[in-house]
Amino acid sequence: MKIYDLTTGLQAVLLHFQRGYVLTTECPIVVHADKRDSLMEKFIEVYGVNFPAWKRYSRKLKGLPSAVALDLSVLGQPHSRQIVLLSTAFDDRLPKDAQWRREKWVPLKRVQDFVLSNEVGSDRQTSLSWRLAPEVIAPQARYWLKLIKEQKASAAMMHMREAVELYPAYAGVRKQLKQEISSLKKLIERKYKVPYTGPDPDKLPIIAGFRASADRGLTK
Repeated sequence: MKIYDLTTGLQAVLLHFQRGYVLTTECPIVVHADKRDSLMEKFIEVYGVNFPAWKRYSRKLKGLPSAVALDLSVLGQPHSRQIVLLSTAFDDRLPKDAQWRREKWVPLKRVQDFVLSNEVGSDRQTSLSWRLAPEVIAPQARYWLKLIKEQKASAAMMHMREAVELYPAYAGVRKQLKQEISSLKKLIERKYKVPYTGPDPDKLPIIAGFRASADRGLTK
């Protein structure tokens, strides 16, 4: 099980999703960092998360699933880790009494505050990326607007900068932040006549996604 910071961990999830690891556990697995080794031992025994490529291929030919376990840092919880357990799809060829079936698997759609998305770039190509979940981005944008209306534009701009620094700048996240920040920048400059010192919405950082994601059933 590889250990990742949040940015590279989310990138690893995208990569494995593209390789067919489209299922995850219904309940996110978040543990104290001290417990991850014992959890890894369990996943090796039950799911073979350390199987080499040839063995995974052999299982695929037999209609059996394979799994990987990714160890990600948790946003805002420095002493916790999220173990993202991913599985390939399986069918009736997997025995009904298999240990695999005891876990409740669901389609991978979300990791922490981030949801999978298909993003269309300037080249009209679609790539697999991440967005902030609506319940994460919307309250922040409302709070920034509230501060501006209360004549606290400097505080709002500070929080905008913090958000840009906090969240990995995947294409979907970048689009969301650009949209919100652009709107508030115009409001600050035109209505409240306050010098804008927040992040430049046209120069936000960006992390590339992965091409050819449409066949995974995601909506744009």
